[in-house]
Amino acid sequence: MKKFIAILKNPWFTRVYMLVFVIWISYFLFSEGENFINIIRTAKLHMIFFVLVTHVIVVGVINPYLHSIAYKEIGSTVSFWQAFRIFHLSRIGNYLPGRVWFATNYYLFSKKMDIDSDKIAKNFIILNVLLFLVGGLCSLPIINLFSPQMQNLLMIFPFMMMILIHPKIFKILIRPVIGKKNGKDYRYAFLFKISMLYFIAYAVLGFGLYFGTLSFTSVDLTALPIMVGAASSSLIVGMLAIFAPAGIGVSEGISAAILSQVISLEIAIMVVVTLRMVMVLVDFSCALISAVSIAREEKLVKQALA
Repeated sequence: MKKFIAILKNPWFTRVYMLVFVIWISYFLFSEGENFINIIRTAKLHMIFFVLVTHVIVVGVINPYLHSIAYKEIGSTVSFWQAFRIFHLSRIGNYLPGRVWFATNYYLFSKKMDIDSDKIAKNFIILNVLLFLVGGLCSLPIINLFSPQMQNLLMIFPFMMMILIHPKIFKILIRPVIGKKNGKDYRYAFLFKISMLYFIAYAVLGFGLYFGTLSFTSVDLTALPIMVGAASSSLIVGMLAIFAPAGIGVSEGISAAILSQVISLEIAIMVVVTLRMVMVLVDFSCALISAVSIAREEKLVKQALA
């Protein structure tokens, strides 16, 4: 198993994967070129604005807020703006092979805010566990669309995450990182609050997928549960695919396969490609804002010391 994971983390595996992915997409677009041109001609491009708004709400507002209040829960005073910068400068690490830079950057930029290492580890792990837990639950309405193996995984996954957040299990989980340090624990009421906020985030992402679909074709609002399930399942599976930078290709494949149950495959591909472009735009815009902000602060500090 370790050898298999090591292969997936290998930069060359990622490069080959991305090369094959680009070649396949290029061939598909070329072979179906006329269909895609017709789809674009009839598209309601103004609807993409609403897709952008949903991603800004989730990535630019809800996620930094979650990290801020989670730090405060265990005794570290972190403002929303500080959490915004920590999260978005770390999130860029998702676009690198192996995903190790997301965790590494999260640690480094949290330390710049004078946060203790044990609290950084607790925050990072608990938020990701709850992200996967709620994502698994949101995927259950579309479980019948997956293979039997994936169905079993989606059914077991939330229960695994519930076990991991039990205080005793959680302490064992993070002990290799924080040693025998004892700090403030998360209350169950607080974990429930975080979970509800993640439910809201997944619902908003589902609306983003819905608006993205409306950009290219009409779809009934009754399809919204499928959109939420597609958004959540593609996100968590994309995060688990460590060989794919930011889940590129994997997330889109899952979303397109699910959306093709209610719209044509060609339109589904246009929708997921559009959403990926919006996601990249939001991610790098937020990271740029964060980087400029930190650079300006460091410049002011140097001027003050001069």
